[in-house]
Amino acid sequence: MHPPPPPPHPRNAAFSLIELMVVIGIIAILIGILMPTMSRVRQHAKQVACQSNMRQIGQLLLIYANTYDGYIFPLGAADEQPRLGVWVEEEKRWPVLVKGLERWNHPLLLCPQDEPPVLEEHSYALNWYFFHHGVRFHNGGEKLAGLKPGDVVLMGEKRAEANNYFIGDAGDYEHAADEWKHGLRLGSNYLFLDLHVSMLPRTAKPARLYDPWGS
Repeated sequence: MHPPPPPPHPRNAAFSLIELMVVIGIIAILIGILMPTMSRVRQHAKQVACQSNMRQIGQLLLIYANTYDGYIFPLGAADEQPRLGVWVEEEKRWPVLVKGLERWNHPLLLCPQDEPPVLEEHSYALNWYFFHHGVRFHNGGEKLAGLKPGDVVLMGEKRAEANNYFIGDAGDYEHAADEWKHGLRLGSNYLFLDLHVSMLPRTAKPARLYDPWGS
């Protein structure tokens, strides 16, 4: 009888250099595919969080208006600085006077897209044209140049390096308004007088939505 064959040697389970390079290459390709997607997801999440902040501020402004005869945001006294923004001390600025905010630098006033430092610790600017034209909540199209409340901006996103609390003329807009806060694809968020929050179509002209009166 022939002797039994020797047992096979156990196969070496280690990766060869070529196999290791193939695996690394596959991982690199997957990372390259996933990174832009993850970046878009993070960008969208910041935009949604920003929209949520603006909706909450809109609701608080509506409560303020229901308490103060329809006035949409706090105004200074006739013999004082009417714009309660950077021209007055921090504890007299408009957010301090709105129930639910009550701080000049409340966290709701900051968009997550803005990385510190953000000048004056706020990301949004109210529409001061409303003051010029006597606009209040629910006072109809005759005060809105014939437009509906859902067509006029109440508050928009500002540039992080601008200190504006308000947009009230072309200079304010050029200096402070940010049409591309969330990038070229997403643009910026806007709170409208009917309290809906949305981005604008690329063909829209945001400056005209602050000032439909064309003054």
